[in-house]
Amino acid sequence: MESATQRVCPRCGGPAGNLAYCGSCGLHLEAQPELPTRAEWESGVRHATGPRQSPPAAAPVAAHDAPLRICPECSAQARTRDEVCPYCGASYLRHRPTQARRRFAGTSRRTKVLAICAVLLLILGGAGIAIALKVKHDNDVQAQHEAALAAAQAAKQARQAQIKQERQNRQILVTDMEKAITRYAERQSLQRYSLIHGPILRTQCDPSGGHIDTKSSTQDFSCLAVHNVSGGTLHGYRFSATANYDRSSYTWHLGA
Repeated sequence: MESATQRVCPRCGGPAGNLAYCGSCGLHLEAQPELPTRAEWESGVRHATGPRQSPPAAAPVAAHDAPLRICPECSAQARTRDEVCPYCGASYLRHRPTQARRRFAGTSRRTKVLAICAVLLLILGGAGIAIALKVKHDNDVQAQHEAALAAAQAAKQARQAQIKQERQNRQILVTDMEKAITRYAERQSLQRYSLIHGPILRTQCDPSGGHIDTKSSTQDFSCLAVHNVSGGTLHGYRFSATANYDRSSYTWHLGA
């Protein structure tokens, strides 16, 4: 029960208590030079602006039935139907989210979604770059391997071609040597008391080892100056010959 000495709001006569703002009219009580008592306010003393007002009528609804409100400024809780906070005087309606703020909040969410998508794209892009680099590396290694194989094959073919050419060159020297032995044997067959009797058909020289050596600088040959052929068998005169491949020369003598 209020006493006559209790301080009240100078505008509406509502109880002041320790409140900074009037819970009924929202007047800033702390800004007033002095708050009147209940008796002074009712007797017509004026300490605030505005016409004299009657004390607030008792609310038809009990205090505990009033909604619980939380001030958006000071976060104080109060059960009141008033539109201002009884502690700081801030309006409960002032900080309701407007459509613009809701739109801004929606934009912020979209921005976050876009940011997350951008991060995901960066991650996927980084993974894609890593995969591309791995594929490129594998392709480069494969290309180098294939190039090495191709180079080795080309070197082998070049070596084989060189060996073939060398064999052909040495065969030409051996053929010249066979012709020279044939001419020598023909000349000797014309000499009086010669051991060689003509005609000399041709000369066949067989290399030692069974084939022309492409690595050695010299090679020995067993040659036959053919005098006649009987029953598929060659008959003639044996010569021993040596071919010097480095000097492109040869020598021979009669006899095995």
